[in-house]
Amino acid sequence: MKVKCPSCEERIDINVNEFEEGDNFDCPECNSEYILKVKSGKFVLKPESSKYDNYSLEEYYDES
Repeated sequence: MKVKCPSCEERIDINVNEFEEGDNFDCPECNSEYILKVKSGKFVLKPESSKYDNYSLEEYYDES
């Protein structure tokens, strides 16, 4: 299955038998780090920092 790197726009062939959703993946061309996500039955590369986007420090620290 082919995916497109968001940084360098290189088309990368990914073996679906070797990877699953949530695995870390480094682009062989630009060395950017991504997480594999499944969208509409296809792999998509998301920036690694996006796995922390749903969390905020306010959830962990109570100011009262």
